[in-house]
Amino acid sequence: MPVLYVREGARRDELLKLIDEEPTISILVLGAATGPRGPGPLVSALTSKFVGKLRVPVTIVPGHLSMEDVDTIA
Repeated sequence: MPVLYVREGARRDELLKLIDEEPTISILVLGAATGPRGPGPLVSALTSKFVGKLRVPVTIVPGHLSMEDVDTIA
């Protein structure tokens, strides 16, 4: 079952801390934005400069997929 965590602070920093603190987290799934400004700050940071700080695999879901597309893939 998925678990929802709510934290306050800078998103990237809090996410990295949570992944380090919570051993039951086994995968990170991020949705990528489709706009002209790029995939979004978390996707950009966690697939480049901060990728070495992750202890779990990352799955990036393209933002243009419909719910039916996601269901088909999953």
